[in-house]
Amino acid sequence: MTHTNGRTPARAAVQPSKVTQKAKQLDVSNAMPFPKLPPESVALIKSTFGMIDLASISEVDGEARDLTEDVAEVLPGEHTVKIQVRSGFVGAEYIGNKTLAFRARAGHSYKVEGKTRREDTFAWIIDEATSEVVAGTRP
Repeated sequence: MTHTNGRTPARAAVQPSKVTQKAKQLDVSNAMPFPKLPPESVALIKSTFGMIDLASISEVDGEARDLTEDVAEVLPGEHTVKIQVRSGFVGAEYIGNKTLAFRARAGHSYKVEGKTRREDTFAWIIDEATSEVVAGTRP
């Protein structure tokens, strides 16, 4: 390539960052996936699909999830769950979001539930073994 003055432009010397250089050295093409932990080592959080009320897990700990995934597997400890709540029927449907924090216990299954009416959205998380509400409030 030549400019109108007849000279070839000098190329800028670009040095790849150390991170880029390190990434090129890593070969993950044959990497094994992490082994699945046994059920007694993790906690499950499940969406609820009802005829009128639907509560889906849209985020766990700030990481977006596909709303069609109905179960999230987490390690024991504190977690933040964003729940999308849909209530009503087609044409008269209300949608709201609620973010709740709770402490998951290993080997436990939790279910997210919710209701939304006009401006108010309610969401809560239930321990399936004890039926105890561990986060949020029922209306």
